[in-house]
Amino acid sequence: MMLSYPGLSKLKTKQVVYQNALLARDSGTLEQLKELSSKRKAVEESINENSFVTEAIAREMSGGLTSRCEQGIQKLENYLPLLENLVHHVDLLSNNSRMTCWISDLKISWSSSLTSSSIFHLNGPKFYQIKDLRFELGMTLFLYGAMLRERALQLLSTDLVRSATILRKASGVYHYLAHEVLPPLQTALPQERPPEGTSGVSSVMSLICLADAQAVTVKKAEENGNTGGLLAKLHYEGLRNDGQIGTAVGVLRLALANAKSMPKEESWRLVSKQVIDDLTGLLRKYEHENDFVWHEKANKIDRAGAEERKWKGLPTVTVSVRQFIVPMRNRELDSRGLLGTFNKAEGTIGSFKEILSKELPDAKVLEPTPGYH
Repeated sequence: MMLSYPGLSKLKTKQVVYQNALLARDSGTLEQLKELSSKRKAVEESINENSFVTEAIAREMSGGLTSRCEQGIQKLENYLPLLENLVHHVDLLSNNSRMTCWISDLKISWSSSLTSSSIFHLNGPKFYQIKDLRFELGMTLFLYGAMLRERALQLLSTDLVRSATILRKASGVYHYLAHEVLPPLQTALPQERPPEGTSGVSSVMSLICLADAQAVTVKKAEENGNTGGLLAKLHYEGLRNDGQIGTAVGVLRLALANAKSMPKEESWRLVSKQVIDDLTGLLRKYEHENDFVWHEKANKIDRAGAEERKWKGLPTVTVSVRQFIVPMRNRELDSRGLLGTFNKAEGTIGSFKEILSKELPDAKVLEPTPGYH
């Protein structure tokens, strides 16, 4: 399930005029600062909703974009490259006391969309003023990621492919924010700070956007009827990121073996052939990578092993199991909190086997052991 909370982009900011605070020694630098202020003003008017431009003019200025969200994203993309260039040059003069004073005179102030005052609108938004240009870059990037995610959610009903692409882009923005932009800022942040200015929040948002992108991709695959191959790829990447390369290769081999059975319908045969070709190419690629880089033994994974991994709560490939059934006792799931109190045991493994023997006499029941790997 995807989180649809749209309030992350409801940030507010106060006016910043760069040429009024930063000294320009030549006309070229002055023009660059004015351009930066102009791009910043466009962002201000967009998020503060105080622009007097009509919808028709806004659409024409954006090159025909009709969505307010898309228009806002475009304004951010025009501003961010100029801002990052300024941050780069300011970092080179970080020990210059005069530059520190100039940055302080900018009075960079942003509100938060994650604090109680912003949620309940108590006496208007609370603004946080921090004397660091990286704070401006960090908050602007956070807003950019939030607006990308918001646009992706808008596209769920019309264009799943584009929605997934934008979600992956948002994940990359938050990852860059968490690992490159915000870490140097952490020591300069006061005790009272907006959550958007911390690396941890951006790391979480990166994972959420990536999970959203995978969910949308799976939904698209369901429409196309090729979920088996896609889930195998997603499962492989999860194992590979955990360092379980040998197991990951085994998962791909299992998925390919299960995909060999071709359906009777011609339309589905074409889909199955595409899945098999994709899995074969992927397996060849990663077997080669494992042989030359990781040198791990490719683990053999059978269907029962795959079902056991799923029972353990690990990501696994969905396979059709016709000979083995793994029963789940109530309360063996990892239930916590309020919902955990509603689980209760009903029946026994013995009674389940008795019913199963009548309905599926050829099936074999496997009893997993909790905590067993």
